[in-house]
Amino acid sequence: MSFSGSIDRSWIQTILACPCCRAELAEAPGMLHCSRCDAEFKQSSDLWVNLYPEEPTEADVVAWRHRQDEMHGWYRKLVSDRDHAVGCFHRDYWPFATVLQGLSGCVLDLGGGIGVTRHFLTAAKHYVVLDPGLDWFLADWTTLSEEFPCLSSFPCFVHGVGEQLPFHNCSFNAVVALWSLNHVRDPAAVLSEVHRVLMPSGRFIAVLEDMIPRWRDTLLPSRRYSGEALWHAVLPSRRSFTYNGRWRPGMFVRKAWFAACGEQRPLQPDHLRIREQDIATWIDGRLEVKHREWVARYLSLEFARSERAATKP
Repeated sequence: MSFSGSIDRSWIQTILACPCCRAELAEAPGMLHCSRCDAEFKQSSDLWVNLYPEEPTEADVVAWRHRQDEMHGWYRKLVSDRDHAVGCFHRDYWPFATVLQGLSGCVLDLGGGIGVTRHFLTAAKHYVVLDPGLDWFLADWTTLSEEFPCLSSFPCFVHGVGEQLPFHNCSFNAVVALWSLNHVRDPAAVLSEVHRVLMPSGRFIAVLEDMIPRWRDTLLPSRRYSGEALWHAVLPSRRSFTYNGRWRPGMFVRKAWFAACGEQRPLQPDHLRIREQDIATWIDGRLEVKHREWVARYLSLEFARSERAATKP
């Protein structure tokens, strides 16, 4: 199996595991075969490793598939307008450049798509994208390679799902999920899997959309961007509700209105609603929040793999 770019094939083979039972995988012509549960994964392309498990048939999978289609439609439209795509990536990624540049060793990009994150991982030794979609290979992302040289080649790409990561325990120094957790089917399962594949004291960087600000978030501006952008996390609007980076009273009133009426805040059609109290339950002591920050309309969370959890069997 050949990979595009400067991929250490011997390394990627050492960390791959069956997504169904986590056992070793054996290579055969055009096939990866599990040595324990006999699952087989046909390898139809040299551009990616296929370790996509058989999908369950529950209704939530149908809804998830619909959300995936919505998301890929947005990206197809984005890449068709080169200037808009370049501006979008610069605006969204650059605020996290310092954090990404601080990641080293082996890095897993959950839902990383075509691998724009590579542009900022200057200290990483190995980089792997895990994504459930193959639409990324249908569009010509090389049109953006002048500004993002990494897009001149495909990343080391594993076709799979975050709920069943096809990697051995403790395979990665860091995992990033930039704007992808809202797109998964079962975020609790994804977070459990992130904990499993992280090395002891490993770091997990998550950037989430459509999050609900805490009361104090509505009163303080985002540290890196003006408060106006944070307003869009509560109610997308083209109007300005800030003045010189300070909140106008309307921000507090709107949040109070939602709370009093018990109404749900607007949610993009391709997103799953995630609340911070849910995340606290899902990580269950296995991951510890080390840093929390609003960056524009996004909530950025940095987790560390708990030392206590690392000692559990």
